[in-house]
Amino acid sequence: MPTKQETIDNIVPTSNYLGSFVRKMVSEISEGRNVPTTYRKGDVFRVQGGNYKLRPAVCIKVTKTYLVVIPLTSTENEHCMVESKSRFFKEGCFCNSYIILPVDVAKDSFMGVYDSPKVLNKAIKELREFIKKNI
Repeated sequence: MPTKQETIDNIVPTSNYLGSFVRKMVSEISEGRNVPTTYRKGDVFRVQGGNYKLRPAVCIKVTKTYLVVIPLTSTENEHCMVESKSRFFKEGCFCNSYIILPVDVAKDSFMGVYDSPKVLNKAIKELREFIKKNI
């Protein structure tokens, strides 16, 4: 994706442009945020939850082909495990489930980094215990 400045540099001031061409150029501008090429524990991705609702999910394991992520939810219910407090994501909790996210899907859904490693480690520990007891 071109940056805003690269798009501006490609526009010739004396030319007339179709609206569809301008819309395409604007939609292709990167948002200026840094999207990593490698992923780490704590990276946050947009995933589709069990009820087809998009929600943030925090990475807990990285392999060459997939990531394991724990979804976050803002609704307190039987699926909540550990309370989540983050400056960047709504208060809520970590779910008692995990999602396998292919790396090629992850690159388009990166949202940011979870800012509380202590809470994330607690959520991972609770998820492991939940799986041991229930599976």
